[in-house]
Amino acid sequence: MWLLLAILPLALLLGGMFLTVSHTSVPLLENANRINLEANQEATLFQLYREAVANYLDGNPGFSGTVPLSALVLPVGLVIPPLFKNSVSGGVAWVWIAPSPSLIYSPDVVVGPEFTKSFGSLLVGVNKKGVFVSPSGIPVSISVPSFIPNGAIVSFWED
Repeated sequence: MWLLLAILPLALLLGGMFLTVSHTSVPLLENANRINLEANQEATLFQLYREAVANYLDGNPGFSGTVPLSALVLPVGLVIPPLFKNSVSGGVAWVWIAPSPSLIYSPDVVVGPEFTKSFGSLLVGVNKKGVFVSPSGIPVSISVPSFIPNGAIVSFWED
């Protein structure tokens, strides 16, 4: 009986430590999973948005300017974030997600799933100081127009 009473405080102490560790670990795991889920959703939206812009240009050759959101054919109920932008000039279409301080993840977190969704397209990357950088690791010597902010997730194609 005395041995049980001697072990009880030690068990309570270890149990309390375990409880504390488990409570601090679970939210961190949940946050990481949430970030991955949000980045994957953002990549899916970007894929749909850039395809809609490309389809608009196929039907409107010679178009120049910004394709309005209302002109894009998108799934019913889909909400495109205001950070998604596009511009068409000289037969080249640029689509990007402007960086935002409110995002808790970096553009590279979204580019990974987007790169996968676009089947490893070299036309998806990040604007890093005016240079298009593809996540493939293959050097692409393409200058990004100055109106696209540094750090933006970028896609382009020629009409």
